Amino acid sequence: MNILYFTYDIPYPLNSGGKIRAYYLLRALSKHHKVTLFSFYRTEEQRKLLGNLEKYCHAIKLVKRRPLHSFATFLYLPYFPFPAALYYSPSVYRLLRNETIQGKYDALHIESFYTSMYSDGDFPIPTVLGTENIEWHVYDAYAKQQRAIGIHQLLQWEVSRIKKFEEHTWRMATKCLAVSKENAEEIQKVTAKPCVVIPNGVNTSEFTPIQQSVKKSPYTLTFVGNINYLQNKDAAGWLIADIWPKVHHLLNEEGIASRLLIAGAATDELRARTKDPHISILGEVSDIRSVYKKTDVVLAPLRIGSGTKFKILEAAACAIPVVTTPTGCEGLTGMTHEHELLVATDAESIAASIKRIATSDSLGRRLAQNAHKRVVASYSWDAIGSRLVAVYEELINHHR
Repeated sequence: MNILYFTYDIPYPLNSGGKIRAYYLLRALSKHHKVTLFSFYRTEEQRKLLGNLEKYCHAIKLVKRRPLHSFATFLYLPYFPFPAALYYSPSVYRLLRNETIQGKYDALHIESFYTSMYSDGDFPIPTVLGTENIEWHVYDAYAKQQRAIGIHQLLQWEVSRIKKFEEHTWRMATKCLAVSKENAEEIQKVTAKPCVVIPNGVNTSEFTPIQQSVKKSPYTLTFVGNINYLQNKDAAGWLIADIWPKVHHLLNEEGIASRLLIAGAATDELRARTKDPHISILGEVSDIRSVYKKTDVVLAPLRIGSGTKFKILEAAACAIPVVTTPTGCEGLTGMTHEHELLVATDAESIAASIKRIATSDSLGRRLAQNAHKRVVASYSWDAIGSRLVAVYEELINHHR
């Protein structure tokens, strides 16, 4: 098979969930088939990293994304919600269509919501739309948290536009992929076509159990996430303002010194929000495993979002206990409360869950071991890649 793989950004370095997913799915396809990467990029610095992708790609074709506040983007706002309008360009559509005509491809893979409007194109080959989550759910949950009436109403209007746009792109694609059973069921209900679950995964050869032979001091809790994304911005803000003070107080009562590490891009705003000497804002980290080595518990206090969370899969692969929310563990089939992780719904119960792990070596060890086994069995990229290849082979054989 010859596949044209279209991404909203060069899938390297692996510093966001979308890039991680795109990179490993591309790599999986390239093991069995010829793959050409067609991608937006933002800076010239990114082009210097293409060597990390060339070994998996037959060819790489790049187009420059407009600046965030380009006037051209506002011209497309009547037709697309802002996150998609930023990536729409008639000239890019023509380049993409010409490539599908001239390149003798068997399928076009469009990865992510941001470029999903291109699934409505007149292409001579089947299109596969990879969804990383259901985007309107993210914005809807965020809008519901806003108390100012004018802002709330404006956001709800934009949510309705995102929902309508997103559902249209699902219908236009030949085949949709979802990261969770919940997302797949919603897509199938809208399209009346089967939607295949291709979950997020983790590189189990790189993320391996971290030996916890010596108890750390201070006891270290870690949050990982790109704060550019609404769900991570909300979670980090909630963690600093409400959860962490309760955790620190409970552990102090037990005589346990503790600290909080926050790792991820766009954390300048967080630095301005806290003067707590027990909180370290690390910013973007080149190798997150170096942070996990210092970590006793990974926190994922997510209140908005959909899909599955890389931070939880990575922690599980490293055999680090996880405390999360119902939103945080959505889509993680086989990972359940009290068996692979602890799930809590509010700041008080999250803090109590962390105290339970901190004061019981056996609980943390049991959760970590169970989660690691589950990740290796169900969430390795090798296993997920095999599922994706099978989807493509069935799709292309059907359209021949």
